[in-house]
Amino acid sequence: MPIPSLGGPERHDFHDSSLVDIVVGPTLNQIDVILSTPSKKGGANVWRLRFSGVLRFEYETLGNGAGEAFPIEIYDVYELSESVEKDRWTQRLRTLADSADQSPNVHHVVLASSFYSGWGKNEQQDGINVLCRAVQIGHAPPDYGSHTYERPVIEAGEEEDEQ
Repeated sequence: MPIPSLGGPERHDFHDSSLVDIVVGPTLNQIDVILSTPSKKGGANVWRLRFSGVLRFEYETLGNGAGEAFPIEIYDVYELSESVEKDRWTQRLRTLADSADQSPNVHHVVLASSFYSGWGKNEQQDGINVLCRAVQIGHAPPDYGSHTYERPVIEAGEEEDEQ
């Protein structure tokens, strides 16, 4: 299985994943996210997304109690090429840089989830958002090898009329 990559919302390398683990480093500078992603052969692959140089980590629940089951559904993972937060952090890092012509590397990655979305003033927020300086994707450590999850499949069938 080739290692998946990030792209815009139209890319679906992490479609129908399950969140296995989130490990936040003690300096809050690194976050590892472990995802179980269905494979085309009916099994699952377990991936680690490592976010380094973390600038912001944010999520919001709907607050209705939905989504409290484990594992948390991540229907896709994608990178936003443009966002208000990405622009804000790019400008901040340029201000801190020695030279104005340096272009800071800022990534805005979304782990999209139906149950972890913004509401009210944050209704545009989708899932778990990570703004960081670098993203690495690879196989999860062997400890996570048994952490694969399969989503229930709804079988299409004929229903009997109740009379």
